[in-house]
Amino acid sequence: MSTPGWREWSGARSSHASRADLASAVGGSPPHGRRGERRRRAQALVEFAFTVPVLMVMFLGMIDFSRAFYGAVVAEQAAREGARLGMGASNNEQIPISDCTGVTAPCTALVTQIDQAMGLCTGCYNTIFLNASDVTINIGGYKADGTTYGRYQGFTGNPSNATCTGNCTGGSIQVEVKFNVPLLTGFLLSRLHISSIPVRGYATATLF
Repeated sequence: MSTPGWREWSGARSSHASRADLASAVGGSPPHGRRGERRRRAQALVEFAFTVPVLMVMFLGMIDFSRAFYGAVVAEQAAREGARLGMGASNNEQIPISDCTGVTAPCTALVTQIDQAMGLCTGCYNTIFLNASDVTINIGGYKADGTTYGRYQGFTGNPSNATCTGNCTGGSIQVEVKFNVPLLTGFLLSRLHISSIPVRGYATATLF
């Protein structure tokens, strides 16, 4: 006497075994076997190896552009500080261009004021990680009669930085601050001869 349903259960088991044998014979493996798990892990590792360098470059690129944006803000603020001080520099020996030697105190040089605004001074917190020699400062402008002095915007040749010395009231002083922000991704752009991002800050003020 046979158990009811035994033939059906036996046939289903044989069919399942046949499918597993067939997959093994043609080089495959059961979907939940160890070989399939190893293949999935290997595929994930290859995808990870291709993805990580791309993500790292994107991450460093975002840092580079953020540093350049911050550098531009610092340059703009430094130029404003210089222009604000330069408003009263006309015929004022206590506000020289760069050197207070021999000047009666109190004395604040324009270049010193700009360097301090960027943190490029002894004891200052240097947030742009540059030296004062890496920064170009142009100081000049227009007198009240329209004549120029110093390194006004659009100057030609190689004039020196200067403040107004006559016919100044109502004229203007112009301060420009420029430097390059080195790129963390410069090694990728070396073939294009790109290793830094130039930034510029500019400010002008009316002389009194």
